[in-house]
Amino acid sequence: MGGTRSKIKSAAGKRRVIWCDTEGGVRGVPLWDITCIEETSDTLRAERFCNVSHATKRGRSSLTKFLPAQVYRDSLKTASTCISTMHLVDGAWKAKTHVNVSADLNPLLAAYMTDRKNSVLVAWNMRGHDQHVLRRAVGKATVNNMVLFDALPWFRSRYKLPKNTMSSKKPGTPRAAFKVPDYGSAHASLADAAHMREVVLRAAYCWNHSKHDLDSHKNATAREQFQCACTEIESDVALLEWHEVADRPWLGATLPQSVMQPGE
Repeated sequence: MGGTRSKIKSAAGKRRVIWCDTEGGVRGVPLWDITCIEETSDTLRAERFCNVSHATKRGRSSLTKFLPAQVYRDSLKTASTCISTMHLVDGAWKAKTHVNVSADLNPLLAAYMTDRKNSVLVAWNMRGHDQHVLRRAVGKATVNNMVLFDALPWFRSRYKLPKNTMSSKKPGTPRAAFKVPDYGSAHASLADAAHMREVVLRAAYCWNHSKHDLDSHKNATAREQFQCACTEIESDVALLEWHEVADRPWLGATLPQSVMQPGE
């Protein structure tokens, strides 16, 4: 990432990785969908921010399948932002809550990222795409308070495949090579972030244990895979220190009740 390499702090807390994917934010289309999957050695949860009124036609079709009907209609009618909190249950990402918030997506995302500063933010093609989308949405200063990690060049430096796209699971792609579960259609932030996370976790474990056996991750626990991913990230990140952080949920402690409209 350039700059002077920094040491990882030893402090009370845990290192947090946020696996993210953005939809929109280019060519005059507002950022309308972003998922942030938060992971530490002990916890795993996700926050998805989406705005139905700003979504593309294809995006709205995708959101109708994800959001409860009333939440979708309310978000569309009021131009509110829906924040969904999710957990991985029996191999599937399932929503625990959907909340429509009377605010634009960008300031809500900025508040989230400010609260999560010094976490590692991972995206597939972060340097070429997502960091620019995020800077336009929340400002350069907010983005610079995160530790950015681009998983695409890291993966290319370890594995040579015909294609490195996350949007397909055809033979010759990372998702196929590492037998990643199908979390949904491409070009929806939840599915793309979930697919990327699985690819990086499995690829990192295999690289650290058996470079030529792409199935070796099957014998590893989730914690072991995450630790290997942290080792790979730590060898590459710079500019900011990757602090250990207090492991706590974000939404309930951050947003005032006055802007909350509980989804049904």
